[in-house]
Amino acid sequence: MGEELVLRPEDVGPAVKRLRIARGWSLQQLGDKVGFTSSHIFRLEKNERTWSVGTMDKMFKALGVSMCLVVGVRRESGEENSE
Repeated sequence: MGEELVLRPEDVGPAVKRLRIARGWSLQQLGDKVGFTSSHIFRLEKNERTWSVGTMDKMFKALGVSMCLVVGVRRESGEENSE
């Protein structure tokens, strides 16, 4: 894919907004690509709506970005889980 983001959950909305604007897309244009209304996209970008994994997957795929959510400790790629 393209670039990779490492985000905390509260960073998802603002990251989507930055990526959308960087691509020159309106709320409506992104909404059309993922099947949401522009008002829903607006609320997601402000974290006024809860992000589901499916919504994040759709959104970041549409934006051409792979993403890792950080919840607690992040392991470096290539490290094996010894638990």
